[in-house]
Amino acid sequence: MTTSSIQPLNRDACELLASLHGACFPRGWTAEEFDNIYAQNNVVAFGGYHADQAAGFSFGWLAGGEFELLTIAVLPSFRQQGLARQLLEHTCARAKSQGAHRVHLEVSVSNTPAHALYRGFGFETVGHRKQYYRYPDGTLEDALTMHCDI
Repeated sequence: MTTSSIQPLNRDACELLASLHGACFPRGWTAEEFDNIYAQNNVVAFGGYHADQAAGFSFGWLAGGEFELLTIAVLPSFRQQGLARQLLEHTCARAKSQGAHRVHLEVSVSNTPAHALYRGFGFETVGHRKQYYRYPDGTLEDALTMHCDI
């Protein structure tokens, strides 16, 4: 990305998060779902911007010395430009600075670009969850569980 920036996001960004998430995934989370997670505290979220346009975000939470990366979303027109990697780097650095020593995540088995991103960052596959994702059309998809020490 030629002109990109990564900025922390707070609870006021729930509508933006829902809009971006819905544009990136078959079953996007609602603003209320994001707000409910923020209510649990310990959220780490970053927005990725290109020429002042929101292009993606990362979102997760800290718990007991570990960080769960709940989602990274990048709009299709901004993919393959390094934004997801920048978001992951910022998120993991912030999680580490707040006491996390490991990051956990789930990713759909069919999301091979995400697999490459996570493996390139040092994540290892540690499990497989059957029928973890339910899509709006009723289909189910398995997920890989991955972790990385930070």
